[in-house]
Amino acid sequence: MKPIRPTDAQRKFIECVDTSILLHACVGTGKTFALANRAAEAIRRGVPAERILCVTFTNRAAEEMRQRIELYCPEDSHKVVTRTFHSLCAWIIRQGAVKLGVPQDFCIIDEDDAQDIIDDLKLPKLVHLSARDTYYMLEEYKLYGRVVAPKEGPPLQRGTVDKLLALYQRELAAYKALDFSDLILLTHRAFLPNGPLAEEWSTRFDLIQVDEMQDTTLMEYEVVAHLARKAQNLVLAGDFDQTIYEWRGSVPETVIERFRQDFPRQKYMTFVENHRATETLVRAAGAVVPALSKTEPRPAKAAAKGDPIVIHSAPDERTEARWIAQQIKGLRRSGVPYKDMGVLCRSNKRASAVSKVLEGEQVPHITVEAYEFFRRQEVKDCMARLRLLLNSEDRVSSRRILQRPASGVGDVTIKRIEDASKSGLRLTDLLSLSALDYGDPFGPVLHAVQHGTLIVFDCETTGIQPLEDDIIELAAYKIHKGKLVDTFHRYLKPRESVGRSVYVHGFTDRFLDENGEEPRDVLRDFLEFIGGGMLVGHNVVFDIRMLESACSRNGIAFMRDSYVDTLSLARRFMETNSYKLGDLAERLSLSQKPTHRAMDDVATTWELLKYLVPRIERGAAERRRTVQAAAHVFRPLAEQIDKWRSLMAELRPYQLLDLILEESGLFHYYRRDEKRLRNIDELRNTAREIDDRKMPPLQALEAFVGFAALVRNIDRIDRKDRVAVITIHQAKGLEFDVVFMPGLVHYEFPNYGAMLEGRVDEEWRIFYVGLTRAKQKLYISWHEMASPQKRREPSQFLRLLPRDIVVRSG
Repeated sequence: MKPIRPTDAQRKFIECVDTSILLHACVGTGKTFALANRAAEAIRRGVPAERILCVTFTNRAAEEMRQRIELYCPEDSHKVVTRTFHSLCAWIIRQGAVKLGVPQDFCIIDEDDAQDIIDDLKLPKLVHLSARDTYYMLEEYKLYGRVVAPKEGPPLQRGTVDKLLALYQRELAAYKALDFSDLILLTHRAFLPNGPLAEEWSTRFDLIQVDEMQDTTLMEYEVVAHLARKAQNLVLAGDFDQTIYEWRGSVPETVIERFRQDFPRQKYMTFVENHRATETLVRAAGAVVPALSKTEPRPAKAAAKGDPIVIHSAPDERTEARWIAQQIKGLRRSGVPYKDMGVLCRSNKRASAVSKVLEGEQVPHITVEAYEFFRRQEVKDCMARLRLLLNSEDRVSSRRILQRPASGVGDVTIKRIEDASKSGLRLTDLLSLSALDYGDPFGPVLHAVQHGTLIVFDCETTGIQPLEDDIIELAAYKIHKGKLVDTFHRYLKPRESVGRSVYVHGFTDRFLDENGEEPRDVLRDFLEFIGGGMLVGHNVVFDIRMLESACSRNGIAFMRDSYVDTLSLARRFMETNSYKLGDLAERLSLSQKPTHRAMDDVATTWELLKYLVPRIERGAAERRRTVQAAAHVFRPLAEQIDKWRSLMAELRPYQLLDLILEESGLFHYYRRDEKRLRNIDELRNTAREIDDRKMPPLQALEAFVGFAALVRNIDRIDRKDRVAVITIHQAKGLEFDVVFMPGLVHYEFPNYGAMLEGRVDEEWRIFYVGLTRAKQKLYISWHEMASPQKRREPSQFLRLLPRDIVVRSG
């Protein structure tokens, strides 16, 4: 990636690093180049790289931003926080999991998994909707408080939707899961005035840049606006004429108005010189833009004139698609790679129709469906096993694992287990070897409380990243046969300044310098204190991960799979609005209260466990009967999972995946389906390619599973030599030397529903986005007949293009 000289407009933007900016950058004007250069310039001027945040629309854009910043400023550039909105929110929630009452090891479920949960709860039957429509109805209600009227049947009452949402959210909590809307909603709530994370995150960054702001919802804007509240240095950059996500809540006019109110010192800048496309294509974009805004792109002085735009009319749909195939073949013969050509359609239906013809014409191409890589059955079957290793309560993954290959666990057995749910039993419990050995998933903790040793512990840390942050306080109770017999309480010296974490725990650098001890000495003493006791904590996975990492850094062997999490126990055996330790202590009137002092949190956790034990004991008999009846069919799989889990800290993610594929029987199951086997191979390659060797295996596995959960379709586009046949929405952020836009007929483009509802302007913007994906050539086509009785008219958008840059054929 060769550095280029910025234009005057870009240089003005790059050098303005100390205030907020609203940047209207027309398509192809070097927006990403300027944003990356501005971040690099800020680093050169002394802004710490870790205090710079860049938010992008896709993972692909985030990676490009990282690479560019590193090119322009190699030193410390890797510390710049570059994330998508969903990734940013997931990161914030994990950092504040304890304060939010969310499991630190929560999993993120996609739309398919969410719809499966909704189906299992039989919610669609209650409202006479499909699982898909029920999911979108609940999402709309969660994010915007709107009750969407069903297409058929009576309107839904707000009280009914409240009940459905409560059932759905309770089930998500049982899975230790969040869906995509939860990521935005939880973060937004955490940042409200007096919210649990509001103060500490308002000072986290000195400079924030948001790309593609035209597709930002008001709630997303309010999240980044809070992050920039103290620094007052927020950039909103985008091409306001490319707003094509109004259906998912993007409201650029409202966001811009709020931005100007929240950041009164902001400046307004524009980029209009297109460096990407030919003069002809820039003129076409300029002809479409006036209907949308007053900012027109103009070609760069060095831009080639370029070929005229071809508008082709065909007698019918199939002939139109065959014409596209012939043009592609001709371009390929002239030296244009397939991968530099894109067929961009208004709808999935049109993309599928074109794809069928291209397949018959033997044109290599990638389809709309191919972008749904992590939603394919075989890929989800593989990922389910990795997800369950990290989250033993992931019921979506456990159900999938039982389906393929056949496990011998039938519907009758599953129903018997689900019928025992009031006893606290879950399907995932039967995949735990210790649960089968004890005959009760809670047998180990009940036995330890009554006859063995518990170590109730807590640690205060400088952050939540096991590799980067330090334990600074470690405290524990040793409980033997239900009685407190010993305590442990020590402070540890951190490797670096505690920084902003002082606002959480209150321990200053000076205090820790005077009272802290060498971590190696404290950790060795603590492991001796633990002995063979069972570890207990609230949201304990976080504490164990921190402890494992600290021990590893100090050359001490420590790995503990067996533990008790009072957060998970409370979620199973209590119904309440919040499971934060402090809120539980208040609700139950516990004598102890957490204070972000480790020993106080330990005391509260022990008192909470004592409250929960009688409730756990009540269902023990029913749980034992159910487990005993099903143990023999679950044991082989439970033994496999136990083995894989023991290897998580030793094998790289791709090595673990290879082992699982072989031992689970998935390779054998899909052995006759070459297409699915190719997809499994692609998953293996992806796991290898994104593996960060600087991370220990366990953290690398968490990163891979997190990547799979948050990756967008556009991020999966490959660079193999194939034509992309996709929708214009999917093409956002992509560019091709040659673009074909088929189906430009009235009622398809613009869409009939949009015309009926008065949303033609949004269709106009979609057309603008489509034609501005082209860099060299643009072919637009339409067909005269949809069927022998159904005549089509060309789209009104074709009349926007100047006649002198168009040639017609057909």
